[in-house]
Amino acid sequence: MMPSKMIKFISITIIFLSPVSICFGFDSINQIPTPEGYSNSYSIKKGAVRIDNYRLAPGDMYVQNKDDGIGHVSLIVDAAKNQENERVYLIGYGFIPAQEFHIEKSGSEHGIGGWFTAQGYQQYLSEFPFSRYGHPVLRRFE
Repeated sequence: MMPSKMIKFISITIIFLSPVSICFGFDSINQIPTPEGYSNSYSIKKGAVRIDNYRLAPGDMYVQNKDDGIGHVSLIVDAAKNQENERVYLIGYGFIPAQEFHIEKSGSEHGIGGWFTAQGYQQYLSEFPFSRYGHPVLRRFE
């Protein structure tokens, strides 16, 4: 199956194969079926490496999964520093089924100029509708 559309974000490639198929950063189309069939917020929470808030980088994830069921994963797409030397982040996510992926715009209560601060995004995830998925933890694939 050939990709119908490819988008390049800094170091992450998003490959759209069909309306319900999305996969991040794979070098070979042959690798896609396995992670797509077995990856979910619970397996990412348990299998990816824990990271600290001060080490956030593009590709890192906020993972929410409080009861091993349906959860939520947000991906850091880009990072920058503002004029006050504060780190800010572009963060995106999709929903089930994974038909789309979008960049979420921060309000002034969660960040600066549409970009989230790390603390602001954690606060954002603690509000409805994301609060039902539990406390967010930070993870990275290494």
